[in-house]
Amino acid sequence: MKKVYLLGLLCICFGSYGQTYHYNFNNNLNETGGGPALTDTLTCSASAGTYSSQTVCTGGTKNVFDFNQGEGLIFRNDAGFIVPSSSYTINILMKFNALNAGPPNPTGAQRIINFDTATNMGLYSFPPSFPIPDGVVHFYDGTAPSSNDNKEILANTYFLYSIVRIGGGVDSVYFYINGVKSDSAHDNNQYLAPGTNQPIWLFIDNGITGSPTYICESGAGSISYLSLSNSSFTPTQIDSTWKAQCPTVLPLLLLDFQASKQSGSVALSWTTTNEVNTSHIDIERSADGIHFSTLATVATNNNISTNNYNYTDRQPQSTNFYRLKMVDIDGKFSYSSVLKISFTDALRFEVYPNPVRNTLTISGINGNEIIKLLSSDGKLLIQKRASGQSMTMDMSTYSPGLYILQYFDGTKVQSRKIVRE
Repeated sequence: MKKVYLLGLLCICFGSYGQTYHYNFNNNLNETGGGPALTDTLTCSASAGTYSSQTVCTGGTKNVFDFNQGEGLIFRNDAGFIVPSSSYTINILMKFNALNAGPPNPTGAQRIINFDTATNMGLYSFPPSFPIPDGVVHFYDGTAPSSNDNKEILANTYFLYSIVRIGGGVDSVYFYINGVKSDSAHDNNQYLAPGTNQPIWLFIDNGITGSPTYICESGAGSISYLSLSNSSFTPTQIDSTWKAQCPTVLPLLLLDFQASKQSGSVALSWTTTNEVNTSHIDIERSADGIHFSTLATVATNNNISTNNYNYTDRQPQSTNFYRLKMVDIDGKFSYSSVLKISFTDALRFEVYPNPVRNTLTISGINGNEIIKLLSSDGKLLIQKRASGQSMTMDMSTYSPGLYILQYFDGTKVQSRKIVRE
């Protein structure tokens, strides 16, 4: 089986609008403008799907068609609406409830679109067993996924998958997720286009025996929007389609946000995905959980994959409330949940900078208490009485190496290791 080679650079020679069919799933499978209706197909003893209203994009709900495993939709493609070597654009806004596959192969792939009835060519979601975290999107060409053509997706999350093919001998294909270009390929073997008057299958296999065969492999899910055009959309038109379907989409999807104590500091970490047109994240802190101020600003990676971030608050207060302000490039923003970190001591014994070369600052202390500087073997080098809640110590006369600073607050001794550069 020949491979569809992915390219790093391709000439973007997009055509103009042709005819486009739109499906919005308002309790039926009809085309919005009166064009051809989709056909519902059930295999593997699947039951018929239902219609519901779901939150597809934050800020509103949409009508969707909820399909079951083994159920699929067919665009008949009569009269050669999309033909081999032709241009087309397909946009599909959908989700899988879980990134796994059905019988007979529970660790196999989930089909999104099937073009070729003989070779099972099309667009697939591969589950983590390949192994890639949370699943990937891949132009499937009969070979295993490679590092160049995998794009991560998430279960139970809507994504707009867009495929743009430029025919007429160019045979270049571009793949977008949520309006952002992620892959490209040459398709001179017509693997990513239907045969003459052949239907286009969504979600399920067509039942043709071959290798590989993934009949019934789709999981349950929902589809909110589908459009098929016999022309190639420009990147601007793809972006407009995404924004038309999700005009109030959040700057990003926050998967996880955590805060923990670390030696008098607070370590913050968070994970995001679906960063589309994002600008930055403001880390905000409050002493009362009501009045917040910006502690730091972190630039985002602005990609749809999983992104991990970390920040350390090295001078926390006795009580700290943290939240993230996630900001889009157009100024829209959303907040995370609020996390609270408290320190039992009203004052915390801290030293900085560490390593130190000249002057060491000691903070979080009570006045009139004892400060000791010891060598690494425990020899007392200097002893001072604290004055106020902070003080300094000259370290410039000491040789480079490890030292111990002790603070006795009247009830217990606290120690900090100091490195003299």
